[in-house]
Amino acid sequence: WNEGIATELAEASIAVGFDHLALDSIVAYTLDTNEASRRVMEKSGFGYERRVRHLDLPHVVYRLSAP
Repeated sequence: WNEGIATELAEASIAVGFDHLALDSIVAYTLDTNEASRRVMEKSGFGYERRVRHLDLPHVVYRLSAP
């Protein structure tokens, strides 16, 4: 809640995914109305990819590719 904890967690997760697991990309999604989560994804370097329906609700998908 505006303390940067979610962004820190996202950045730590990215480091594990790329540095330790050697993933090609990481995908994140949230409800399309969840502006706070979208902001965390964007601050962490994720780019908007597309809209999807999950559990019959509108979501947005973001992706971050390995450097």
